[in-house]
Order: sequence, then C-alpha cells, then structure tokens
Amino acid sequence: MYTIFEIKGRKFIIDKINQILWIDYQKNKQPGDKIVSDKVLVHEEEFGQSLNDVRVVAEVVKHSKGKKIIIFKYKAKKRYKKKQGHRQPHTQIKITGIERANS
Repeated sequence: MYTIFEIKGRKFIIDKINQILWIDYQKNKQPGDKIVSDKVLVHEEEFGQSLNDVRVVAEVVKHSKGKKIIIFKYKAKKRYKKKQGHRQPHTQIKITGIERANS
C-alpha cells in the first residue's frame, strides 16, 4: 500500500521505507538531520483530513541544485534581449519510517 503525506504545503506519495525523495530546499537542515511530518493524509487503508496518530520520519541525505533552465526574453524590433539561467535548490531525503502513536 502507499502513504500520502505533506511537507511545507506539498504532498508526496511513498510506497516503501528507504525511498528517496527530492523536496524543496530546507535551509535549516543539515545532512543527517531528521524531518518529521505529522500531516499524513492517507496511510494504507485509512484516509481522512489528517491522521493524528501517524507520522512520517525522514532523514536529510544531501542538498543540491536541479537542472539548469534558461529564461530568454526578447522584444521584436526593439533591440532588446535578455538571457538568464536558474538552478532550483533541492533537498534529498530518505524515508526512515512510518510511526504510529500507541493508543
């Protein structure tokens, strides 16, 4: 089965432990730090607005940048052109576990 959870407003789907995901850059996290998401939307057969007793634990693996994209602006007959590049920073995480609080 699979689990859907949320980190900083973005939803991610995982189907196994030790899965690698790329998420938005986490400025205050260093490789080896833990990230815990309490916002689990679906876990196996259960679903709802937010499952309160389930949480996803992940470990930061590394920070890197994505593929370079080129932004090119051009206005015809005005001698205006502008070329700009951008590389979006990302954080790579590894899912270490899905925990359930003892009820």
